[in-house]
Amino acid sequence: MSTHSRGTLIDPTKSEHDDFDYGDRPSKSQKKRDSTAAQDLGAKVAELSRDKIESLCLPEKLQDALIETARITAHEGKRRHLQLIGKLMRGIDTEPIRAALEKFAGTSKQEIADMHLAERWRERLLKDTEAFALFANDYREVDLQQLRTMIRNAQKEQAQNKPPRDFRKIYQVVRDAIDARRAASTNGSIDTIAGGETAGPGAAMQVTAATPATPAVPAAPSVTPSADAPPRSPAAKKYKKAST
Repeated sequence: MSTHSRGTLIDPTKSEHDDFDYGDRPSKSQKKRDSTAAQDLGAKVAELSRDKIESLCLPEKLQDALIETARITAHEGKRRHLQLIGKLMRGIDTEPIRAALEKFAGTSKQEIADMHLAERWRERLLKDTEAFALFANDYREVDLQQLRTMIRNAQKEQAQNKPPRDFRKIYQVVRDAIDARRAASTNGSIDTIAGGETAGPGAAMQVTAATPATPAVPAAPSVTPSADAPPRSPAAKKYKKAST
């Protein structure tokens, strides 16, 4: 016999012995949306190269499944595999993954700023002869001889309307130098940039060439005769007079 009183409203979808609170559980439609979002995110990650996938430091099963996606060519097989990836994505904090995808795609503000910075450096290196010294002073880890050769070749490419091979190489060299500086920086900022600006908007670029200090020539020590020193002999005085 039911223990409910006559005035109690009974939920017909719930057993009278079921005391679990369903109020906090997501609805079926929400579960479906979350599952679809996880699967879509997994599909985007699966399109990355192996080294980028491994750089995300994901759980081993998920990482292996993402790498395996590239080997599956059949449409139905890939669809089922992406469903598996979607399941493995559940319970994982996806914000770092999304942030990494934005960085890889070059859509983050920092990536865009660095891209424009590399382009401005390349433009100045090709047009301004003084820019090379500025760049060399700021990015000393770069192979300057190789960069100088690339600049000459790129200038010839432009003059002779040839394919911009070295033109692209200059960008990559500059961009690698910027990335290395960014990684080594404690606050993630790069002070000096091309185009006469600094990382702060509108600030003037301050580049001071390192001037080696001139070593000081030590003065000859002065010798003061001691009061206790014995007087010079007449022979010594005569020798000194002869030597002068």
